[in-house]
Amino acid sequence: MLLPVVAIGAFFPIVLVAVTTGWLVYQDAAARDASNPLSRAVSAGLLPVPSGIQYYWNRRDLGPRESSVSDAERYAGVLWFVGVLALLAGAVLSPPDPFSVGLYAIYSVLPAAIVGYLFVFVTEWAYRGSAPN
Repeated sequence: MLLPVVAIGAFFPIVLVAVTTGWLVYQDAAARDASNPLSRAVSAGLLPVPSGIQYYWNRRDLGPRESSVSDAERYAGVLWFVGVLALLAGAVLSPPDPFSVGLYAIYSVLPAAIVGYLFVFVTEWAYRGSAPN
């Protein structure tokens, strides 16, 4: 009975990071009018760490964004943080067995969502100088 919960806990953060990385890269590449935003998104979704980092470092070469960051992109950023922090918490805080990693990843989703929201929204409000109305 516990095995499906552990499997979901182990793979949910990985899938969440892959999907949100691909979606964020697609939205940013499309807003920058880059060539082939879909192929960039697919590569970032399949290999989030190398492709996502490569896109992040080279996105300034694509030119400025034609539109500002949408709320959907901000919420996707929160989901990305949830996936990354759940993976880190599951790997760092748990004993070295695969069942505990999945359980700790599940238990860390709510704290990761709070941290992700604070990082994405509150730091932007501090950058802008005020919270949205």
